Amino acid sequence: MFGKYFSSTFTGSMIGSGLAVFAVWGYVIANTRWDGTVELHPIILAAILGCTVEEVEEAISKLGMPDQKSRNNKEEGRRLIQRSAFLYFVPTYVDYRAIRDDTDRREYMRNYMNKYRKKHVNAPVNTSKPQLAHTDTDTDIKNNAPPQPPSGAFSRFWEAWPKSIRKGSKGKCLQVWKRGGFDSVAQQIVANVETLKRSSDWCKDGGAFIPAPLVYLNQRRWDGAEAPVKAEPQVAMP
Repeated sequence: MFGKYFSSTFTGSMIGSGLAVFAVWGYVIANTRWDGTVELHPIILAAILGCTVEEVEEAISKLGMPDQKSRNNKEEGRRLIQRSAFLYFVPTYVDYRAIRDDTDRREYMRNYMNKYRKKHVNAPVNTSKPQLAHTDTDTDIKNNAPPQPPSGAFSRFWEAWPKSIRKGSKGKCLQVWKRGGFDSVAQQIVANVETLKRSSDWCKDGGAFIPAPLVYLNQRRWDGAEAPVKAEPQVAMP
């Protein structure tokens, strides 16, 4: 990550400044805080970098001088501005931070894609058939719908519906029921369902043409959208 910093430093106006200057500047780059400040104690730095205290002090002094040849003209090219005895501000910190953030993002994406490929390229293929059956509770949880206690009228409607054709969500049906205020016409709805269960359309092909209760409620089929046709009684052949 620091290669980009040093590559520009070695081709910039710091050429010929001496090893101590480059060593101190490398420490600054690695340790500058988010607010652009860094603590530089000559005695501690000398022990870390293997320089004398005088060399560190001279390097800090050089980095704080104006540099008209610097690529960056912030603060007259100064690389350090002293705020207190050992606290310094780095004017170019934002520029270095942008380079680091961009490098971090690319590194993160490389690692992420490597993990993704390892996880998915050799992953076993699921050849089983998708499971279509589901419970009303599962659907309600998936849709984050808060549970609603069914009314007595709705319960009579639900119990009247053919048990083998109770497709769709009971929770969604209850929401439609309450939103439409169907308690007031519950008797008509239940009577219509009981009639339809004996009709020829609902009786043929094992109930293949019976709609889902949610469709029935949404389309208000008890209002005449689905006129019941009574099943013809079978006449025994002589």
